[in-house]
Amino acid sequence: MKIVVSADKPTLGEKIPVRFGRVCYIIMVDLDTNTCQYLENQYRTVRGEVCGQLAQLLAQKGIDLALAHYWAPYDSQIFAEAGIKITSMSLVTINEALDLLKKAPQIPPQKKDMAIAS
Repeated sequence: MKIVVSADKPTLGEKIPVRFGRVCYIIMVDLDTNTCQYLENQYRTVRGEVCGQLAQLLAQKGIDLALAHYWAPYDSQIFAEAGIKITSMSLVTINEALDLLKKAPQIPPQKKDMAIAS
C-alpha cells in the first residue's frame, strides 16, 4: 500500500500537521517495500484550493491512502474522484501513524475529528 502524509519538515518524527495542502513537504511511503520519498509541496503557495491539484498528482504516483490531521469536508470528494482514500490521525507523529497503519487489517474509515492518542 502506498500512503502519503503531509509534513512541515522532511522527517517522520514530527507530529502530523493540521493542514494537508499548505505544508512544505509531502511524504510518500510504500508500506510493502518500507521505502519513503520526500517531495517539496509545489502547490503550497498557490492561490485558492490546492487539494484537487495535489490529489491528481498523487493519483498519478499510485497513492492508495492520504493521511492528514484534519480534512476539509470537500476534500473527501476530491480525493475519492482521484481514487485515493483518506483518513485522519492526530496527536501522533508520522512514524507512529505509519506503525498503526501497518498493524491495521484495513484502511480506517474517515471520521470527522478522529483522534488517536499516543
